Amino acid sequence: MSAASYIYFIKPEGMTGPIKIGCSSVPLGRLSNLSTWSPFALEIVATVEGGQQLERNIHECFADLHSHREWFHAGPRLIEAIGKIKSGVPVERAINLSHRIGSIRKGRCGGANWDDQTRQKMSVLHRVRFALKRIGVDNGRIIPTTLKDVVRASEVRMLTADERAKLDAFIANPQQYEEELRPRYQEWKRQYDRLYSKQSPTPSHEGAAS
Repeated sequence: MSAASYIYFIKPEGMTGPIKIGCSSVPLGRLSNLSTWSPFALEIVATVEGGQQLERNIHECFADLHSHREWFHAGPRLIEAIGKIKSGVPVERAINLSHRIGSIRKGRCGGANWDDQTRQKMSVLHRVRFALKRIGVDNGRIIPTTLKDVVRASEVRMLTADERAKLDAFIANPQQYEEELRPRYQEWKRQYDRLYSKQSPTPSHEGAAS
């Protein structure tokens, strides 16, 4: 049975915004990952079951409030919609999903012209690399054996809900793989340093006192 995915709304604690509108099968895992790099404590203010199509639809409904990536300014319409969702109002009643203002992809740097599959691939690579750095593994190619198929799949097709859940679980808690990954990284680092030292030029001694 495929894991359910959710649309989440995340913002800094004690602040009205900015608000991140994203999609994940493990929202708490995504919160943990975002919190690692945020200068502010973050909180999930609401969630609703739904996938990437619903996420994109909601983004387009609040495109006029778009700040950057998946972050939005806390405008009155968005705050009101989140309040309704928190109180149990169905998302299609809390938000007029037919009133799409525009695409948040327009004008974005770097990935502005990426298709969904390319955007997914780059997102997976960046998220995995950041998670690895949290356990001192500074090499995005050294990943858990159980995650290799997911990373490969992200390069050629859209991931399934189960695959996204496996990825999110790793992002949320890479420490559980530290025993497997640290020795592999240390061995790679020894080989890399050995190769680099062989390629480094010998310091010149010209002009040294005899």
